[in-house]
Amino acid sequence: MAASDLITDLFDSQESPALAVDNTEIVFDRSLMLNPLGLLQAVSRTRLLVWSWNGFIEQGHIVYAFPGHPEYQRLPARDMALIVLT
Repeated sequence: MAASDLITDLFDSQESPALAVDNTEIVFDRSLMLNPLGLLQAVSRTRLLVWSWNGFIEQGHIVYAFPGHPEYQRLPARDMALIVLT
């Protein structure tokens, strides 16, 4: 239950106005009971956040994993600046 607070505290401990984060799969682990998009939005309120998303874009949504997978997430991409690398 404290995972969100721990992650936020980790980011807050960095004295930088911008952060780049990679290897982000952990936030999708169901046992942590995180809201990945809510976490990103909370952290990005106080700094520029560049976050690697290991998924794809589909019909205005960012998608992680595939339907039926325990970590599947399909989230609206509105109000996000997306840079797609292929």
